[in-house]
Amino acid sequence: MNPDLVGYRIDRGRLHIVRVLGVGAYATVYEGVDVSSRGFQRRFAIKCLRKASLDSRQRSFQRREIALHQLASAHRHVVTMHRMIEEGDFVFVILDLCDHGDLFTMITDRHRVSCMGVLKAERRMN
Repeated sequence: MNPDLVGYRIDRGRLHIVRVLGVGAYATVYEGVDVSSRGFQRRFAIKCLRKASLDSRQRSFQRREIALHQLASAHRHVVTMHRMIEEGDFVFVILDLCDHGDLFTMITDRHRVSCMGVLKAERRMN
């Protein structure tokens, strides 16, 4: 489990972590704000993965997940991965923020997804 990083800044102070969006078995996802720009401050999802205390197999899976997401993020229906930052015991994956939640939550909360639900979700993404 990751510590609560709300209030911390990463990426040389550029990204400010403002709140927890979700917690999973291997990562915590935070909302972050790019405070380096003047005026409009862009919001991101910041996936925080612990790299300390992983065995070599787990580290390999973690690197593979990040690499595959980077490859797939060029597709318009995949959340864009902007970059990866390693700081201390953590790997931070900087992603587009989806205001309407994620597909996993939609499926688990509703226990199924209809074709119409997918179309509505796709319209919100475009």
